[in-house]
Amino acid sequence: LEGVHNMQESTTYQAILRKGREQSREEGRIAGAQHFLIHVGTKRFGKPDSAILSAIEAIRDVERIGDLAERMLDPEVRDWNGLLGTS
Repeated sequence: LEGVHNMQESTTYQAILRKGREQSREEGRIAGAQHFLIHVGTKRFGKPDSAILSAIEAIRDVERIGDLAERMLDPEVRDWNGLLGTS
C-alpha cells in the first residue's frame, strides 16, 4: 500500500488527474452548450432531424456553439439549415 500512496503523491500522477478533470469539465461545457442550442432551437425552428443533431454534436467548440446561439436571434435565420449554414 505504501507504493500506491507514493504513486498518488507523484507529480506525474497528479498531472494526469488534473488533465482528466480539465477534459471532463470541457466535455461538460460542450454537452451543456449543445443541449442549450438544441433546446432553444427546438422552440424556434421545431424538432431537429438526425442530420441536424449529428451536425450539432460534431461541434466541439463552446465558442462556436455560442455564436450559433446568438445567430438564432437573427430574424433572417428561419430554420436549422439556415442556422448551421447547411442549406
